[in-house]
Amino acid sequence: MPTEKTIEKSIRRAAEGAGWLTIKMHGGPMTRAGLPDLLCVRSGDVRWIEVKQPKGQPTPLQFATMLRLNKQGTPARVCRSVEDAMAFLGEDAFVRNAIDPAVRTTERRRMEVKRECRSDRPRGVGSRGAGRRVEAGAGRGEAGLPG
Repeated sequence: MPTEKTIEKSIRRAAEGAGWLTIKMHGGPMTRAGLPDLLCVRSGDVRWIEVKQPKGQPTPLQFATMLRLNKQGTPARVCRSVEDAMAFLGEDAFVRNAIDPAVRTTERRRMEVKRECRSDRPRGVGSRGAGRRVEAGAGRGEAGLPG
């Protein structure tokens, strides 16, 4: 049976892949007791996820906190798998891909091709301008640019 930690990591990876910002809530003296494990935010949409093992149950305090969050209009739910969490986040395409092996195989191949393309790029070349070199003396007006 997978641990809560491994389920949580898988949920975070999938949610972030779908464009959600995920924040792990750690218990401690500066954190309110009973808050769900994950805070997920995307385009003003906020959702809370309490991660549990397949047969795990929230504590009474966690359950009461989730009820309060739901009453305030912020959805909170117990999720026991990546599929649960992605359905809760409204990522139905992820759930279909996870269930349909043909779609999952096609998606895996697409990701492999994407990785291969990245590895073929010369080092230092990227979308952020890293690795750009300017020839010595190629200032304004000297390289065909307006001066």
